[in-house]
Amino acid sequence: ERSHQLGLLHLPTTSNTAAAMSITCLSSVESFALYFETSGRQQCNWSVFRDRLDVELKRETPNCPHDATTELLALLGLDAEPDAVDYINSKCQLVYDNQPQMDWEAVTKKQAYGQPLFDQTYYDGGSYLNEYYETNVDNRVPYVVNKAANVLKKDGSRIDDVYEAYAKEGKIGYADEVVDNFQNCPLRAAMCCFASDRQAGDNNGNCAKPYDENCVNAAPADNTDLCYVDMKRHARASGTDGGFALYPGDNADGEGSIHCHGLAWGDDDYDIESRYKGNNIFYVSMYDHLYTRGYARNVPGAPMCKSECSYTSSTHISFEKYCL
Repeated sequence: ERSHQLGLLHLPTTSNTAAAMSITCLSSVESFALYFETSGRQQCNWSVFRDRLDVELKRETPNCPHDATTELLALLGLDAEPDAVDYINSKCQLVYDNQPQMDWEAVTKKQAYGQPLFDQTYYDGGSYLNEYYETNVDNRVPYVVNKAANVLKKDGSRIDDVYEAYAKEGKIGYADEVVDNFQNCPLRAAMCCFASDRQAGDNNGNCAKPYDENCVNAAPADNTDLCYVDMKRHARASGTDGGFALYPGDNADGEGSIHCHGLAWGDDDYDIESRYKGNNIFYVSMYDHLYTRGYARNVPGAPMCKSECSYTSSTHISFEKYCL
């Protein structure tokens, strides 16, 4: 879930030399400025650069006798296409390496306010974002006359702020910076499974008003047949160092309603899905499922979100059968 942010690759040429001017069709060009989408499909790389130059070449000098590759070799003072490929790609990688990003700890800002374990607790399935639901009981805290407590749109307002002001156009660092659930996953995948619904009126799950009657232990829309939970795989979330749970049936005959959503990224660190995996986990876990749909809490015995190193085929996968 990203908007397109423009990046800029600026390259000087050697077209002012006599050798270059003798063979180039764009001999007056002193530098290139390639604008590209840092989060779109028109990325910064050799093939995109060459194709854009080809368009420029045909528009500015339609009678040029050679193609964009030959033109680029002359303009850059290089001898062979592999040299140009390496040169352009290395310059593009430098642009990506210097791309500004929001570090994960700034997403919730809880660490800066004296709650260093908040993000970890949230992804294990705890914290007020997971455990509370909107209430009007007389002993609610905080108590404000005629005002409900634990309103998700208020409690999660920081999530909306990050999404609107930054996540749609800027890069977010991956959550493994502060949450060990996402660390050490060489197969590059993550999964969130939600077991509760805490928000009414969003056409997702069965939480309904009045909250104190119709949202206690409400369930998300089911998209998963949960079959097995191995509690020793994540002792902190389960609160035990062993044990397992079997769910041979589905829905009312098994685990109840569970909603899972996965994401994956490739092994190329400069691929769009790899560079924006922080944005993806933020969108999946916090903005789309929690803030928008109200989905919360973990499957008992398992963390709510974690690295899932069994699936790597594509991004934004919804699984029908899942074993934790």
